[in-house]
Amino acid sequence: MKKIAVLIIAVFCFGNVYSQTAEEYFEKGNKKYSLNDFLGAIIDFTKAIELKPDYADAFNNRGLSKYLLEDYHNAILDFNKSIQIDPNNNLAYDYRGNAKKDLKDYDGALSDYLKEIEIDSSSFAAYFNIGALKFELKQYKNSISYYNKLLEIKPEFLYGYINRGVAYEELGYYEEAIKDYTKAIQIEPNNTDSYVNRGDLRNQMGRYNDALSDFSKIIEIYPNFEYAYIGRGRSKYMLDDYRGAVLDFTKAIEFNQNYLDAYFNRGLSKFMLDDYRGAILDYNKSIQIDPKNTEVYINRGISKSYLNKYSEAILDFTKAIEINPKNENAYLKRGITKINLKQKNSGCLDFSKAGE
Repeated sequence: MKKIAVLIIAVFCFGNVYSQTAEEYFEKGNKKYSLNDFLGAIIDFTKAIELKPDYADAFNNRGLSKYLLEDYHNAILDFNKSIQIDPNNNLAYDYRGNAKKDLKDYDGALSDYLKEIEIDSSSFAAYFNIGALKFELKQYKNSISYYNKLLEIKPEFLYGYINRGVAYEELGYYEEAIKDYTKAIQIEPNNTDSYVNRGDLRNQMGRYNDALSDFSKIIEIYPNFEYAYIGRGRSKYMLDDYRGAVLDFTKAIEFNQNYLDAYFNRGLSKFMLDDYRGAILDYNKSIQIDPKNTEVYINRGISKSYLNKYSEAILDFTKAIEINPKNENAYLKRGITKINLKQKNSGCLDFSKAGE
């Protein structure tokens, strides 16, 4: 399942000056936050709060710093205090809702987002976050309805279209998803998420040439974007351009020496080129990266069978079965290989297992 974007509105609150010293600490905290020095920011916001105990903005910003350090419980305490001081601080409700969502308190998060909307009905962040929350709960139609509302308020919001497109995908509404990804590309032509999502979906729909164009566009914009080579390699593979696929998977490996999908897919491509030994080398590397991947063992076993290494192939199929005793394909392939070794009874037993 694709991931969707989440939204953190990092718009700091700037209140009236209570005392120069408190304000100075507040400003120092904001600067450290902007440099991703969240621990340093917390120290400065704390100093501001010590000098001004009702400094709602300092509580808010300290809470946000804690949130970004994944200290969700203590972040919520700060947002609580900010809301206690200023009950109409809609950003505090937004931040607190995000923290509650990350703690899986979905009801609490929804309540905060709805309160945010009650305070400011044009708060697109609240609609966005409810859409993301509903998506996480697999309530895809509800998710789409909130993204619809968001896009009424902010019609050029890029991730409104991207996230709604992902929700459409989960419902099987592929054409609607394509339209949303295309709209996102029109809004921001250099955004990789839009091209990746559209390219992956086009591959899934069998529109391999269109998918290839999407991934090629990403590579044109960002030549070092490794996943684009994976996506394009898959398109080439499905278009029977196995040599081109090998080149793309190899390029991805150049960027990431431990890219499991790249080794596995390059192995598949080499197999289709009758390079069984080369395929086995790629599957060996895949197993080093993920020793529990049954599909790698099965495909390595098939490659070994084509080299007449039946005994070694049986070991691979057996390993796949040890990892997943319900893998029908592993039993089937092992059965065929045993028959090739004249182990008829044992092979037939595997065929029976495959059919259970």
